[in-house]
Amino acid sequence: MRSENLILEMIPTDFDVIQIDSDEDVTLFGAERKGLFHFVRYEAGSGVSQYHIPHYLIAHAISRNEQEHLYTLPNGFGLMTRGNGQLAVVICGECWLLDGSAGSMANRMFRAAEILNTSGKRVVSENGVYTVAGAKTQGGNPVSSKSRLLMEGIAFEWSLLRRLSAKQFGLYSALCTHRDFPCALDKKSCLKGMLENDFEFYEANPPSEDFVRVAMAVQDSLMGCRVWEPGAHMPIKQAVGALAAALSKLDPVQRTQMVLLNGMHGGNVLLHLAVLTRMVTFEYYTQFRTAEYQPDSEDEQWIRSTASYIQLFGDLGRAESTQLFGDLDRAES
Repeated sequence: MRSENLILEMIPTDFDVIQIDSDEDVTLFGAERKGLFHFVRYEAGSGVSQYHIPHYLIAHAISRNEQEHLYTLPNGFGLMTRGNGQLAVVICGECWLLDGSAGSMANRMFRAAEILNTSGKRVVSENGVYTVAGAKTQGGNPVSSKSRLLMEGIAFEWSLLRRLSAKQFGLYSALCTHRDFPCALDKKSCLKGMLENDFEFYEANPPSEDFVRVAMAVQDSLMGCRVWEPGAHMPIKQAVGALAAALSKLDPVQRTQMVLLNGMHGGNVLLHLAVLTRMVTFEYYTQFRTAEYQPDSEDEQWIRSTASYIQLFGDLGRAESTQLFGDLDRAES
């Protein structure tokens, strides 16, 4: 019990969060970051779990103006809006009211929804293409897409942060990569380097059985062959051809996500393919990627926060964001 109390005392300092509430063996903490809300759940005997939720997702849920409604957001996180103007978060079936010390966080969420309701005026449409008026990518290209929701997200980001900068990773920065740079995945030299690095890493650091299972499954389903398996791999030229064929099945937004995952988090092409084709979830991906880091470390927070935006860029860019706000009642019926 003493060690559990010590952990609860350390979490606010280590993670820079405030305690929202506690119920028996579970305690929830949270804080607002630049571009997202960060929640830390601690359960005695199980440890820490984390949730990094972009402002846009919170704002979009609140702006729907439905009373007593639960929105299921990515990675098992839920937001409940109540008719009395209260908000609650739902994690692992537990409902936590944002009041008391967490009231300021709820106020910031409502403020984000207000910003979303006005920022949409920046988005104009013509012939099925949506554009954020007055905005350019870092390379001077129009900030435009066939996805209205992606443009709405970038317009919101502009209003929330008061400027668009590719240095602050988010939807705008991801779009700059998408629009301004030739896709590196089109170069066989790039694929060769990715595979060689992965093969060398797997040889020096034999993967877990769980990863091997995922790697075999994604190769069998997407490639139709195995470029790698424990202790062996294809000749590199043949492996590059198989990888190129698999990547050709990804749409342009997924290919940009692939570039971002590799460039920001490092190699592991088979894991990237698995998460982008939904063979594993982004929650699985971040857990796998952060396993070697301390939960409160800068490296862990970087991976989790950037992964949340890479996921959001894909969901919005592929016009699939209607699936972001699942109706729990309908799901259970």
